[in-house]
Amino acid sequence: MKKILSHKVAENFSAGAETYDGAAYFQRHSAGIFSEFIFSSVKGKKNPRKILEIGCGTGFLTERLMEAIPSASFTVSDISGTMLRKCEKKTLEIKNRKNINAGYIVSDMSDGVRDENFDMIVSALAFQWAENVHSSLGKLREKLADGGTVFFSTLTEGTFAGIADVFRSADVKYPGPEMLSLGHIRELCLSVFSQVRTRSGVFTEEHVSVLEFLKHIKATGAGNATGETLSAADLRRVIKSAGNRSVSAEYHLAFFECVK
Repeated sequence: MKKILSHKVAENFSAGAETYDGAAYFQRHSAGIFSEFIFSSVKGKKNPRKILEIGCGTGFLTERLMEAIPSASFTVSDISGTMLRKCEKKTLEIKNRKNINAGYIVSDMSDGVRDENFDMIVSALAFQWAENVHSSLGKLREKLADGGTVFFSTLTEGTFAGIADVFRSADVKYPGPEMLSLGHIRELCLSVFSQVRTRSGVFTEEHVSVLEFLKHIKATGAGNATGETLSAADLRRVIKSAGNRSVSAEYHLAFFECVK
């Protein structure tokens, strides 16, 4: 398993902060589905008093949560300070209009969050960047009040498999992270939490070329964070091998609800 370097994750997303909203079609789409997954679970229940968000990005999910649960106190965090500031600016109007209590903290998987007893912790598309998923889940459980819930979405095994095949046909190893399977992640959740619910699906984006795909990934900040570099010679070989044909990028997406 390739090692994820948290400082590279922060650097990549900070570099992509200005172009993120214009490029993150999948991320915006998945935030909508993820919010429905969350709201369907909490419907009819007492609203959470304290919510922690891990990996807010520019605020696709944050906006939806604040609109739906304005009575909650929010702690919003991201590993990238640049992304966090984008989120804070984007949610300022909602925060003021609904008089929401919200704080914004630079943090990697809650390491910088000092508060505890959250009723709900949410994280959209951050767990594929976790250096150790089991450890991260354990840390979040410690932040929960009794009976509290962690909701997270993540990419799973099979994501970008077609792109990896394009690289393989050029005898070049795809430098992206290796995703865990849905079943493996579920087992990790069950080793930490008493109850786990999942949902999954596949979202496909078409790109006119492998080079356009790589530029798109860079624009969303989701570039290589493994420390493995792709040389210019290898990139040229991949581009030449792929030719002008279009490529499909499959996102294998999973949602998890984990109850303490």
